[in-house]
Amino acid sequence: MLTERDLHTADLYGFTERVTKLQRELLQVEGVTDVEFDLNGFLSDIPEVIFLPKYSIPVSVRDYFVRRRVLLEAVIRVAAENGMTRTEDSIEDYGEHFYIVTRLKEEFYSKPLPERE
Repeated sequence: MLTERDLHTADLYGFTERVTKLQRELLQVEGVTDVEFDLNGFLSDIPEVIFLPKYSIPVSVRDYFVRRRVLLEAVIRVAAENGMTRTEDSIEDYGEHFYIVTRLKEEFYSKPLPERE
């Protein structure tokens, strides 16, 4: 879930509604049971929304890897529909969490980031 610090960061940059909508929609994806966030990049002028959707797929099912792939594709689609595009970072799978790094499109946050050299 969104921590108090992440909510403060989202408020500071004006995208609280967008990230709470993302959280709500991710929780509707079949198999997703929770979503954690890391928005600290914004505090270092890096507009990345890192999120860790927790998922539950019984390992005993025959099509485990198919379900896992479908779930991940749905998560990526929901993020994209909410203005977040994947970075070149690998998607990590921690067994019951995916670690996904996305960039929030500039039009979705209100505080401009400084120009980079």
